[in-house]
Amino acid sequence: MQVPPNLFKKIRNYWIAYFRYNQYPDGVKFPFMYHVRWIARRLPKIGFDISTHVISPSGTKHNLSSATLDERVTGDMIGELKNVYFPLSMDSMLKNLDGWIVDVGAFNGYWAVELLSRFPGLKTILIEPNSKKVRNINKNLQLNKLSHRARVLESGLGRENGLGWLVESSDGSWGNWLQEDGPSQKELSREVSTITLERALNGVRPIIVKCNAEGAEFELVHQLMTLGLHPKLLILMVHSEFGNPDVLRNELIENNYSVTVVRDYGPRPIWHAILS
Repeated sequence: MQVPPNLFKKIRNYWIAYFRYNQYPDGVKFPFMYHVRWIARRLPKIGFDISTHVISPSGTKHNLSSATLDERVTGDMIGELKNVYFPLSMDSMLKNLDGWIVDVGAFNGYWAVELLSRFPGLKTILIEPNSKKVRNINKNLQLNKLSHRARVLESGLGRENGLGWLVESSDGSWGNWLQEDGPSQKELSREVSTITLERALNGVRPIIVKCNAEGAEFELVHQLMTLGLHPKLLILMVHSEFGNPDVLRNELIENNYSVTVVRDYGPRPIWHAILS
């Protein structure tokens, strides 16, 4: 019996179209184990989960841990929110440019790994206090053979080099926040190290900085300006429960930044601050 040409590819495309991995845009590739993972999560009492990865349209491999949140984060980043994470101005800004990018609250490192894959002249510093996420960052770097272009710091950005507490959020790991003062419920937190921006950078002058770290944006901007550092672009997820957005905006404007609200989520908008 002769197998029709491209039969496997046709079956695979039918599978994707039928099950509709809606969190991902067109152009994303799904290895075989992704489909196995998708089925396994829907089987009752299976008792285990499967780590796998997806491949973005740029060819970057994004490792997915056992957490279901990983699909949502990667899907948003390369899908619906791609112009938030990768504004159109970024391509011209980074073309033929060597330099450093910094990711504060790096989660699994998806943003930095995607940029390093697209722009071979870049290096990155990733700041993340959650040890599980740090392991995932290293997996993503290794998966894409990018470890030699990255510094991974298992710390939270703080006012001082010392210790703080990573407090668990009911929203899951991406909602955890750092407290430098002792939390009221220590059973819902764990001790982590804190690091100042000056020590984290160790002489690096970043050209782009992203921050999605539940309030760290206030300390980040203050320390950047105090150090006399002015990256070309800041991507800031603002959390007004941790500080005053008006004060933050004014500090940026006073330092020659043009601030644009690219996504208005009420008390949690996303800003692009571009150096004038």
